Amino acid sequence: MSTLYTINQSWHRMTWLFEQVAFANKGDAILLIEDGVLTIDSSTTLASFAAKSQAAGIAVFALREDAIARGVGEPINGIELIDVDGFVSLVAEHDKHVAW
Repeated sequence: MSTLYTINQSWHRMTWLFEQVAFANKGDAILLIEDGVLTIDSSTTLASFAAKSQAAGIAVFALREDAIARGVGEPINGIELIDVDGFVSLVAEHDKHVAW
């Protein structure tokens, strides 16, 4: 059983947020959406978060349309930009969905 976590707020607003996903398991996925994509511009925090997620076998994605709408640059290694179709695929692939 795998879980998809969606994060719709920037870590600037919710500094504890990325610590909360530490209980995610191998095979789970995290998707940054809405203002959550603003985290892509915070390279120090995001680099640490992406590295920890990769080491744990947790895939991290960001919604391309939201990144473009907010003028966010390209994500760092370990974060894959996906489109809305990719979002739908992630929902279908995971048994549970947790939104933050």
